[in-house]
Parts: sequence; C-alpha cells; structure tokens
Amino acid sequence: MTAGEQIKRVFVSHSHRDNAIARALVQALLDAGFEAWYDELSLGAGVLAQTIERELRASDAYIVILSPAAIASPWVESEWYAAWELLREPGQRLKSLTPVVAEPCEIPLLLRGMYRVDCAALGVEAGAEQLVRALGGRRARPEERQPARWDEARVIQAHTRGCYCLDWSPDGRWLASGSYDTRIKVWDTASWETARILSGHTKGVDGVAWAPNSQTLASASLGSRLRLWNALTGAELGELNGHADGVTDLSWSPDGLRLASCSTDHTIRIWDVATARALNIIPGAAPLTSVAWSPDGRWLATTARDAVVRVWDALTGDQTRALTGHQGVAHCVRWSPDGQTLASSGNTTVRLWRAATGEELASCVAGSGHVSRLAWRPDGALIASCGADRAVRLWGARDLRGVAMLGGHTDWIHGVAWSPGGKTLASCGGQADGTIRLWEAMAR
Repeated sequence: MTAGEQIKRVFVSHSHRDNAIARALVQALLDAGFEAWYDELSLGAGVLAQTIERELRASDAYIVILSPAAIASPWVESEWYAAWELLREPGQRLKSLTPVVAEPCEIPLLLRGMYRVDCAALGVEAGAEQLVRALGGRRARPEERQPARWDEARVIQAHTRGCYCLDWSPDGRWLASGSYDTRIKVWDTASWETARILSGHTKGVDGVAWAPNSQTLASASLGSRLRLWNALTGAELGELNGHADGVTDLSWSPDGLRLASCSTDHTIRIWDVATARALNIIPGAAPLTSVAWSPDGRWLATTARDAVVRVWDALTGDQTRALTGHQGVAHCVRWSPDGQTLASSGNTTVRLWRAATGEELASCVAGSGHVSRLAWRPDGALIASCGADRAVRLWGARDLRGVAMLGGHTDWIHGVAWSPGGKTLASCGGQADGTIRLWEAMAR
C-alpha cells in the first residue's frame, strides 16, 4: 500500500479446517468497518473459480490464513497465486497481500518475503488487532483497553557489572542479555535458569539480537567486532570485522540472511552473514546510536548523536528521509510491527512518525533524562520506553497517551523487550543494578 490508498474490501482465503480462526478474523475486520469476503459466509451462485476471481478483482486487500491444512489445499494455493498475479497487473484494485499464520507451518516460498501476522505466536485476539492495524483500520482505541496496573512478576539477578541489552527469541524460549562483564547469558524462559553463557568479547556487550530462526544470536560490544553464536550449543560461529569503533546496535533482516550494524565510527554496515562480508558500508553524518530493519526488508532506520532520525534504502544505501525534532541526541528508533510507523527516542522525548511520508504524528515527554531504548508490543498497541530516570513507561501507540509507569530498577535502564506473544515485558538495569525485571499486566 502507498500513502493515501484506503482499504475497504478484504478477501479472506482459508482452508475449511481453519474456519474458527477465519470467523474470528472476519469479525474483527467487520468490527473495524471493513467489508470482508470469505466463502463460508458469502459464496454466491455460479462456478466457484469464477466467483473467486470476481471477488478477488473486487477486493482492495487479500489475506491468506496459513496452516498445514491450507498449505495442502490446492484451492488455497490457487488463490494466493491468483492474488499475487493480480498485484503485478497495472490498474487492478487489489493492492496488498498479507499472510496470517494460524498454525506453525512451512511458509510457501512465494510468501516468505512478505509482512505477515503470526496468530500462532500472538494469539487470535492480538493477531486480529495487528491485522486490522496493518490494513489501516482500528477496532477501537487500543490504549483505552490496556490495563494501567502491571505486576513485577520476577526479578532476576542477571549480571554483576550491569545488564546493558536484552532480546527475546522469536519462538519465546530464550532471553539473551549482555553485560559489561563481557559475557552474554541465555535464559530459559520456562525456568528462568541460565541455559548458556557465551564468552568471547573483550569489551562490554552493548547489543544482542536473535535471528528469525531463534537459534543464531548476534552480539556487539564497545569494541569494533560483532560475533555470531549458535545460542543453542554455545558455539561461536564467527566474527564480523570492519567497524573502526564501538558497535552500538544491530538488526537482522526479516529473512535472516543479512545483519545491519551501526557504530560510533559514523557508519552502517550490512553484512552477508553466510560469508561474513560487508555488502554495503553506508556513511552517516554523526556517531550512530541505533539501527532497525523494516518488517518488509526494504528500509533501514537509524538514530545518531546529531539528533536526526534517518531512513535508508536497504538495497542501495541511499538516504530517503531525515526526520528532525529531537534535541541534542536521538537514542533509538524502532519500526511498528506493520511497518507503517516509526517510534524514536531522544533527550527526554519519544516521537512517532508516519514512515511513508516522514510526517510527525505525536510526541511526548517520556522521562526526566535520556530515553535510551524503545520496544513495540507485537500487536502494535503499546510502546515501552526506558532510560536514565530508572522507570519503564508504557504508551498508547496511537497518540503516545501514557498508560503506566513501572518502577523498581536502581540504575539507568538500558533495554526493554516484549515476549513474542506480548504478555510479558522484560527490562534491564545498568552498573548499579544488574537485574532483569519481568512485568505482566494485572487482571482488570
């Protein structure tokens, strides 16, 4: 979808074994004001194939619900191929194709590079919310339905020299944390015991990021080298060497084949992970503080110490946007799960930007000091922020309306990360703290 295009009518393709989730998603679409077609409710007279073609051509968006049953269905396969062909035809009404994962399954090759909604990981309710947002609609104001009271569910004494970064694996089984003791710990989220300790960095670890396969972990430190690990065995897989100064952040491409890193040496590097070779070196204008890959794999966003948020073409390295508004420094930028919005943080503020145009959508004062890191909840309804004032704050993602403030850390908070299903938020504290704290919403 491009800016200004509006979706009204949605075609939902599914196997009849997935009728239950199809009904739930269709109801969510109807509640949000969309028109929705799927054959259990709307099949009219005429030959099925002709009806499907007619309805596809009359729709603005196509959704395919994926499961083992759907993958095995020749009807579902023929529908996603037909939708894909229509997308390539000039002048057609159909403008978007969104896979929705109902059960874990092998994603068809044609659909792998596309933005998708994972109801198997998120749950149907959160997945429906994310789907509606991705199509440009709203069932209601999400932040008004968020509980304002949150429990500190667990405190983990993680590192003796502070915890400076953390990331949850996409499958939810592991949480990785890094410390200025130069070590990385991998935590089993079922028991919250240390599953592995990864040693090899010679300077403090400032960034960790899981690959989409939930097995490979990338790490960065105050030094110039990145390291790759098989986090399930603890084996180091290799180094990515080329930056001239400390690496401040890293982000995987959605397909898991490339890794983006940024550094205080003013450059972004895009690495071919298989060969450990830099495919592109993008010069920045100032020391860089964060990098994030868009969900569709087309763009990179960065922040820097000149307070500018920049968007880059991930293939060519060309700068496409420079977003100004932060004062002094910009610390962090993250894409919304649907790729339509950027959230960024700086010296006391958080800002939202429309990704397609660079328009500033909202801003708020998010603390009394630097706001170091941000994280979108997977359903796109909440943004967590943290920083120098030792508080975690939750914001409604539509207009940055404050939802909750969570206290307990005793030092600057350096990282926040949501579990894949969005039920739990993890945060980590610096030198005088060293804990990971887990937060969950209280029942209303």
